[in-house]
This record gives sequence, C-alpha cells and structure tokens, in this order.
Amino acid sequence: MRLKIAFMRNPRLEPLLDGTVQSDGLELDWHLGDPGALFSAHMRENAFDVFEFSISNYLILRAKPEWAHLQWTAIPIFLAKPLFIFRNFHVNTNAGITSLADLRGKRLGLPDYGMTAAVWVRIILRALYGIQSTELTWYNGRWASGRHTRILGIEETPPPGVTIENLDEHDGKELDRMLHRGEVDAAIGDNQIMPITEGPTVRKLFTPETLPSVSAALYREAGVTPVNHVLMMQQRLLAERPDLASVLYDAFERAKLETYARAQRAALGYWLFPEAQVHQQTASFSADPYPSGLAANRTMLTMVAEQLKIDGFIPALPDLDALFAESTRPT
Repeated sequence: MRLKIAFMRNPRLEPLLDGTVQSDGLELDWHLGDPGALFSAHMRENAFDVFEFSISNYLILRAKPEWAHLQWTAIPIFLAKPLFIFRNFHVNTNAGITSLADLRGKRLGLPDYGMTAAVWVRIILRALYGIQSTELTWYNGRWASGRHTRILGIEETPPPGVTIENLDEHDGKELDRMLHRGEVDAAIGDNQIMPITEGPTVRKLFTPETLPSVSAALYREAGVTPVNHVLMMQQRLLAERPDLASVLYDAFERAKLETYARAQRAALGYWLFPEAQVHQQTASFSADPYPSGLAANRTMLTMVAEQLKIDGFIPALPDLDALFAESTRPT
C-alpha cells in the first residue's frame, strides 16, 4: 500500500525516513514542511493519507457538524511538544514580568489563540497560577489566512469575557515591533512565520537553567507535559486494510525507540557524563519523554478538552476513545 504522508521534520521520524524502521507492506511518500501551513492545507484540501495534526484543531473540527466530511481518525502517537512556548517567550523589560505568575492583567501576543500551544499556555496559567483567560488581553500575531481559528470558523465568536485583538494585515513581524514599542507586554514567537527578537527593551523570560521549570511543575501537578500534535489517518483506508492503524502505531513507536537508542549511543560524543543528563530528565519527566498510547495520554487529552470547553470552542467534553482508531484504543 502506498501512502502519501505529511509531517514536520522531527528526529523521532528519522528511522522511518532513512529506512532503518520498515513499515509492514507500506510504501511511504513523504512530504515535510511547516506544521502551520500543512495543517491549513489538511483542512482546506484533505490531500494526505497519513499526517501530523494539531490536537486542539482535531477536537474542534470533530465537534462541528460542518467538518463531518473530513473522515479522519487519530492514532495515539503524539509527535511533538510545544516547548517553543518557553524557548520563545519574550517580555518587554518595562512590563514588570519576572515569571508567568506576573501575566495577570498583561497583554500577551502569540501566533493563534486557538492553536494547541496557546491552549497549553491557558492551561498552565490556570492550573499553576490561578490566572484566567479573561484576565489578559490576547493578540493574534499571524495574518488572517494563516490562523486556524479563522479556518475553523471560531474566530468570529471569541470566548465570553476574553479580549482578542487580531493583527490581520502585516508582514508577520508586527507583533515583534509592538513588543519592542511596549504596545504588548509579552509575546511568544514560533520561529517560523512569526518570529520574536530580543533587543534593548525585550528579553527572553526563561534562561537555559529555568527552561524546564514550568513543564516540570506541570508534571508534578498533573503528571503530564504539554503535547500539541497527534498522528492522523483517513478512516477510509481501514476498509482496504483493517490493521493499518495498528501497523502505523507500531512503526512510529519503533522509530521513536530507535531514536532514543541513537541518542544514547551518541551522548558520549559530547556529554562528559551523559548518565547525569538522563537521570535529571528521568527524575523530572519519567523515562519516556514522548509516551505513546491512549492510557498514558488520557489525562493530557482531557486537560486540552477541558480548556477548549472553557474557551467555548467545543460544546462538551468528547468521548476520547471515539477519536481514535478502534484497534489502537487499548494502547
């Protein structure tokens, strides 16, 4: 079976790309690109058989009857974490922000209010600091055609009490300029179509030493780290090959484990004491930083769904099992 597949570049996919991990009876036609652009194309063109997709967008479109023509199902392989939230979190030095706890009452810019990374920002603010979405002013930094909230038809009705400003007509750098001018207090860049830069009045909120702190706190509090992308497939393919979801699950899981093994073998090439690095990460986030399977990720998915319901983007909490291919639900 030949499958047309679309993903962003990811080291955990390399063993599939280079052929070290083979997928049973499958020929994979790879398309690699920017996730934001690919997600827009999936919703507009529906051209791929197997692909990476936004968790929040998936939950929203499954809840909206007008998207029922997209006969997709998920496989519980969770491909990416929105760690750019912390690496690219910038603040204006005059805003008095020394931690996320200082964001109450502030103006925060991000690529798209509805993207899963932004959902996790709201989860973290609420769960760890008691800050509600209504207590900030939000700025959407991506231009209109690149915002998934607009494609999904949810941008026109923002959550009750939440103020969202859309920066529609610009070159992708307006939010960066606004942060430097002090017109927003903080902004999260995406390193792709909406960069945020440092300068005399703009600095990163987190240092290399403090980068893991918020994720570690969330893991201690809830047993999860933020996840934003999930593996998807066309439901129609199961009629041709009923075991396809399980075959894909196995292939992507084996690729991940091979990547872990490669990282451990290569660690001695740079780290003086790689055992210490592994021990530190395991102590904070468990031995598998990218766990697969529905059981290991049910709490994480529930937290995303709960926030989307709070946001008014979905009317009720979904049946999580029903979102995934039946053969993969016991994982």
